Amino acid sequence: MSFTEQDMKKQMEDFAALREEFSRLESQEKAMRKQLGLPEQEKTDPASLTPELRKMVEEAEAEARRAGEARAAQARTTARPAAGGIPGGGRRNIVRL
Repeated sequence: MSFTEQDMKKQMEDFAALREEFSRLESQEKAMRKQLGLPEQEKTDPASLTPELRKMVEEAEAEARRAGEARAAQARTTARPAAGGIPGGGRRNIVRL
């Protein structure tokens, strides 16, 4: 399968959507860190978390995993080519008019 300009545009659109999603999640993380009183950039050792915070982290990771799997499944379904192939295309080197 050859890579076309249309494929490139689709990949760029997907990349832009992922960038927006990452930005949204980053701002959500900052808000959650601020709400919990954690520093913005410092990484926290999971062993030092209280059981309640650890449970919240596990739930957030599970939700993020489900969202990622759903997005990947959606991308797989939209990436499949049409069942009929190229419109007007027939056998090799033959074009229907």
